[in-house]
Amino acid sequence: MQIFNTITATTIIQKKLQESFHEVFWDIDTNKLDMKNHYKLIITQVINYGSVQIIKQVFQLYSREAIRQTLKHPIRGSWFPKTYKAFCNLFDVEPDKAAVNVMCIRKKTRDKGTDLRGIL
Repeated sequence: MQIFNTITATTIIQKKLQESFHEVFWDIDTNKLDMKNHYKLIITQVINYGSVQIIKQVFQLYSREAIRQTLKHPIRGSWFPKTYKAFCNLFDVEPDKAAVNVMCIRKKTRDKGTDLRGIL
């Protein structure tokens, strides 16, 4: 599988993307990220947390197949539910339930009004 789109544009886009890493990687040392070996982590974090501009850079840098593989074989528990579903639809990938971060799922509850008897 080819990870990057074109070799000539790769270095320019790579530099721009690395300059934007502080937006999406606040918890790790971005100097240790390898654009090739950590492509799944980079794609996942940028799509989940990045601005439109940085997402466009990821789409320019990484091949469609690399993005599809990231969606098809996701890092467990790392995706926002709506984001993951939307991008799976965009790339025609069957969503994997294990991909979704369960802390981001809101449980639907019935509104029981303001009855405080059970609380007090």
